[in-house]
Amino acid sequence: ALAVVLVVGGRILLRRAPSRWLRSAALVLLLAAGMLALLAYRAWEADFVERATRRVLLHNRYPELLAEQLARWRAR
Repeated sequence: ALAVVLVVGGRILLRRAPSRWLRSAALVLLLAAGMLALLAYRAWEADFVERATRRVLLHNRYPELLAEQLARWRAR
């Protein structure tokens, strides 16, 4: 999607800019915006992967409950 926006934006700028200087400045701004978008996406993706692969610790009392159940079973 970013590539399409950059290509379409570039074509519009090349056809409608009144002077070469404005055309060049607008093209540089468009490319800078594209680079910022890519950097923001890269940071978001790294954070997403980190959160997706993080181990989850469940707060439970399973060992205690198991020991209690074993004690009841052995008491029979």
